[in-house]
Amino acid sequence: GKRLYVCLEIERTVAVVDTDPMSGTYHEVLHRVDAGQSPRDVQVTGNGRCLCAADNRANALAVIDTADLDSGEGSPQPAASLVVCRDPWLLTLSPGGDRIYVTGGDDEVAVVDCRDADPGQWTVERRLPIPGKNPQELVITPDQSRAYMSFTRPGAILAARLEAPHPVI
Repeated sequence: GKRLYVCLEIERTVAVVDTDPMSGTYHEVLHRVDAGQSPRDVQVTGNGRCLCAADNRANALAVIDTADLDSGEGSPQPAASLVVCRDPWLLTLSPGGDRIYVTGGDDEVAVVDCRDADPGQWTVERRLPIPGKNPQELVITPDQSRAYMSFTRPGAILAARLEAPHPVI
């Protein structure tokens, strides 16, 4: 894309930076978008319609319609907020672009179905148990059959089959 999204946790916003070298606003902050109480990570949905922020203090996913970023009218506000898990801070988009995996302080990963054009209709479709705390990274394989997650403690990389009825990462 032609934008960079940066969490500014202390300001409770996400900065939208122009990265188009042909633009007259190249490298400028175009917007500071309200992203809840404590945005920790951002992810753009596969279709590019929504910008999602992990709102750590609200235990939620704040969703901003990217069309509002182009309107030039005022400061864009979140279009929806979805409670996902305790202390969400890492967002991973599935390779198909239709799901967002949210990790946080709980011993699970929340899987958000983001296929609906209306983010107010998004749901947490399942919760994947994880045998550890403080996940650092989550990667989904291109065929979406497996997930790999790293942890600071016990310093491990764990894997799970996502199509299993009760996958354990």
